[in-house]
Amino acid sequence: MAKADSKTETKQVGQKKCFVIMPISVPEHLLPLYDNNPKHFSVVFEDMIKPALETLNLEAIPPSATAADVIHGEIIKNIQESDYVICDMSSLNANVFFELGMRTAVNKSVILIKDDLTSKIPFDLAPINTFTYNSKLTYRNVKQDVTNLTDHCKVSIHKSDKQDGKNALWHYFGLTVPAPVVQGMIGEKADIERLEIKLDAVMGEIRRQSQPQPLRYGGGITLGAPVNPMNPLNESIFGSVNSASDSFKGITSTLNDTKGENSAAAHLAKILIRTNETGRK
Repeated sequence: MAKADSKTETKQVGQKKCFVIMPISVPEHLLPLYDNNPKHFSVVFEDMIKPALETLNLEAIPPSATAADVIHGEIIKNIQESDYVICDMSSLNANVFFELGMRTAVNKSVILIKDDLTSKIPFDLAPINTFTYNSKLTYRNVKQDVTNLTDHCKVSIHKSDKQDGKNALWHYFGLTVPAPVVQGMIGEKADIERLEIKLDAVMGEIRRQSQPQPLRYGGGITLGAPVNPMNPLNESIFGSVNSASDSFKGITSTLNDTKGENSAAAHLAKILIRTNETGRK
């Protein structure tokens, strides 16, 4: 017999979804403002946003913590398809505003919130009523903000439903043509493309570090000698890529025979080989 106090979460049939756009972590330069807790926004989601949405019988979908530097397929799908979206603009995170722009582009409603440390938001978002919560996540503050956020979401959702889920900014700016809704890439192909982006970013950083670096002496600036592109760190990175690419070279022909040249695995092999060759230049 199952225990009566089981905490297993069950999703109700037909339950509407609310995707949450918010920062994944606190930027290093803002840590002192957030009690030096890099996971501050995870607490905001779990202790404040999620309980408020569950009070309204909504499924709270958190931002993905994987591949955080890439706006990937699953996020795009949630932005486009969720019944509602909450956008936390706290700390003015660039990815958050990019995702907010995507939601606006497809003319779907959004609920805006921010903390009390974020005093100024872009002026063109002023037409949308924004809920402000206390950044100090004490028990008393969180309890009060859950209640207030629940009320704010209830009013926002009521307005959204009356307007068939349309974005309020469209009315204020006179927009008429929404962006076409496309299917985001999910699965093996998306994983490969994210890997390609990350490898390109690694190689770009290594090339950047290999350029002459300015050295400051007192009030003057003197160009220092170029950093050796094959310092121990770079050698380690290139070695790992080289080892992987050599392994993939040995199976590329088999992959092409069995899955075709456009298979995700074959594509991965080509990425590693190309990255390795770039690193050797």
